[in-house]
Amino acid sequence: MPIAATVARDAGLRLAGLLGVIIAALALSRLYALVHALPLHEATPFEMLLAALGFVGMSAGSALLVLGRHIFDQIELPRRSPATPLHIPSEEASDAMRWTVAPANPSSVFPRPPRARNQVLLRGAR
Repeated sequence: MPIAATVARDAGLRLAGLLGVIIAALALSRLYALVHALPLHEATPFEMLLAALGFVGMSAGSALLVLGRHIFDQIELPRRSPATPLHIPSEEASDAMRWTVAPANPSSVFPRPPRARNQVLLRGAR
């Protein structure tokens, strides 16, 4: 693809992103005015539409504005490792291996701090 076409495509995508952000900002400013108008009222379908337009416009518009033509770049995903069963070490395993699996009783590894004498216990707490 020629450089001019690439630059034009990038500029077009960024311009579309800027347009999306501007339209979303206008929709959200109108929504703000409608929501704060007296008398207070329940949300109308038009206000919901403005909120959706603001969200989608800001999300997609900012992505296009920042990334431009790079939004279509292909990325290489790492290969997923196969699911492996949980390995429980034997008694003969070294200490380093033994700590790779969470202990059955966490309070033995992380003891609770002593309670103050005037501490009030809630029902169900230890």
